[in-house]
Amino acid sequence: PIEKIKLTDDIIKAFKCTRVFKDCKGEVNSLDFSKDGKWLVAGSDDHSVSLFDVEAGKKTETYYNKKYGVNLVTYTHSHKSILCASKLDHEPRIMYWSLHDNMILFSFLGHTEEITGIDMNPANDTFVSTSKDNTARVWNIAQKKLIAIYQCAKTASFDNTGTVLAVVFAAADIEPKEAKDTTKYYINLYEASPCKDTPFSTFMLEEGEIKRLKFSNNGQFLMCSSDTGYHILDAYTGEKKHKFEPSITPESGSANLEGGFSPDSQYFTCGAEDGSITIWNLTTGKQVCKLEKHFNPVNCLKFSNKYAILASACQNVLFWQPQLPIPSPSPQTPVSYTHLRAHETLRYLVCRLLLEKK
Repeated sequence: PIEKIKLTDDIIKAFKCTRVFKDCKGEVNSLDFSKDGKWLVAGSDDHSVSLFDVEAGKKTETYYNKKYGVNLVTYTHSHKSILCASKLDHEPRIMYWSLHDNMILFSFLGHTEEITGIDMNPANDTFVSTSKDNTARVWNIAQKKLIAIYQCAKTASFDNTGTVLAVVFAAADIEPKEAKDTTKYYINLYEASPCKDTPFSTFMLEEGEIKRLKFSNNGQFLMCSSDTGYHILDAYTGEKKHKFEPSITPESGSANLEGGFSPDSQYFTCGAEDGSITIWNLTTGKQVCKLEKHFNPVNCLKFSNKYAILASACQNVLFWQPQLPIPSPSPQTPVSYTHLRAHETLRYLVCRLLLEKK
């Protein structure tokens, strides 16, 4: 049976690296857990997708797409299919990929430049994609078609219920009078079922270019990553709650490094260029711990939504789990012979059989 635990600062501090996978020949560019938490996919710049059995702690399959490349791997609602953006194609595409028989079932075409984001709606078969062509497009997998498009959009994400779509716009793109203000961005919230053209709420953030958005699992927080750090907003009011700054260099900033929430929405974590992973408490705003095992920048990381497991990647994929102390049995408690039979190791087994032989 799987023991349920509540994440606390002490549990977070007990996270240690338990698995290191060194199979990828290129940098890992994306990670995603299946909805049931039992599987993890990793997309790599060597044009491969690696499949991991989370419960067994092992890699089970490797799939290749050398024609179009691999980027932004994202699970659909089935653990047997993913969405994946191309990296090598002159015509950017999002591929609906069956892992069951290793087939591209359909390609969603429409973006004219490199695809920068894919987010699956948790409530239905729609997903949103963003691109350097400054559009956010909402697609329906079952219908295999485009159902909405937002012009001048930088990035976008669905909330935890799938009923809200957040889309980021640069003020310089939509307000010609402020074309010189490159730090001002708007976050528009739209109804997502079905997609509406007019936002029901708008937040403003002046912290440099926003490149990533992500809602917490409880819908309370909205993360915006920019060159200056990770900004945690109240998802209902837009109020700034925290700003987290990992170890970054001025040249690259933090916008290209992934950050994410714990499954209980109590902690926030992100990778850094120095190979470290920092975890903060969202209630106190204080740093809880820093995990160090990577030798290269941590490009992506994900908390499992079911298990106390954190996956992170540079060129290698690492699993992190809390290593909790197991209480030793009291010396006054007699250990029965049958108990030893049920739990004995090979060494105990050999010793017992030799004694019984005598």
